[in-house]
Amino acid sequence: MKQVSFGSPSFSVDNFSTYYGFDKTGRLENVTGSPFAGIINYVTQMKYRAFGVIKSLAFGNSTTLNASYNARQQVAAQNLKNTYGYTITDKSYHYYSDGRLNFADDKFDNNWDRALNYDQVGRITAAYTGERARNFYNSLPIGIAIVPFHQANTYDVWNNRLTQTGAVDWRNPVNETDSFQALTGKHIGWVYDEAGNIINNGTDTLSYDAAGRNVLVKQGDFASTQSHNGDGLVVKQYSTFYINSSMLGGKVLVRIKGSAADIYDSRPQGRKLSGEVYSGNTGVAIQLPGHGYPTDFISWGFRDMVTGSSYSPPTVPLITIG
Repeated sequence: MKQVSFGSPSFSVDNFSTYYGFDKTGRLENVTGSPFAGIINYVTQMKYRAFGVIKSLAFGNSTTLNASYNARQQVAAQNLKNTYGYTITDKSYHYYSDGRLNFADDKFDNNWDRALNYDQVGRITAAYTGERARNFYNSLPIGIAIVPFHQANTYDVWNNRLTQTGAVDWRNPVNETDSFQALTGKHIGWVYDEAGNIINNGTDTLSYDAAGRNVLVKQGDFASTQSHNGDGLVVKQYSTFYINSSMLGGKVLVRIKGSAADIYDSRPQGRKLSGEVYSGNTGVAIQLPGHGYPTDFISWGFRDMVTGSSYSPPTVPLITIG
């Protein structure tokens, strides 16, 4: 695949293309696109290790990524720097002998150090951040330090989570308990249809189409609806239409405004709300048209290639590797 394009039948200004360049061995070398918000190059200077994983690359906002790997070809460290050489994130990773993540060391902000513990079948039984994560990794008493989050989970034989305790958002406590039928694994107190789909979970009422795909979630006076195409992909959610790309394995390429202009949103029906740019299987950037607002702009962000956590400082693009 060398090009993915979108052409609007009504608003040619919304048209855009993404181009993929490859080296002689067929590895992705760069991702470029038709001009948007002053950006043409999204990912360039892609270099690889001998075993085929990314070693370094440069993003279109002048941010660079470098990654190193251990002898088992797992990510050992990664860092991002901006155009001035200032470090945006710098992390190293430690693993159990079975390959699962043990500890992620955030050298930029150790509040976001992470440590994980698992049961015998690989389910996460405990997750810690900050000082508690470091204590766990160093086999010290966990302690009671206030950290971004800490959680403990238990499960039944059906892989249903029975309990979750701890705290999130630094101080907000979590103490949840659920019960499930031993023979069926169904939640006690929830309502299911004949096909086994949840139609009421005590908070939400849910509906499904003939293929068993969720089409409605209702909570009180609020309702969220969605429709699917023949491949099972969501093509409309509430008043937004989704254009999926078969070349990208069904990923969303464009979001289209489905409602008419009103006093809250002057954009006419059919205008592009956003366009997605991908590098391989991963999002690199989101194009956000101004539509009469000050300017078009691109939303960049970063997703940790190991832990999956994400954040969006203004100089870091959204991408995962490895």
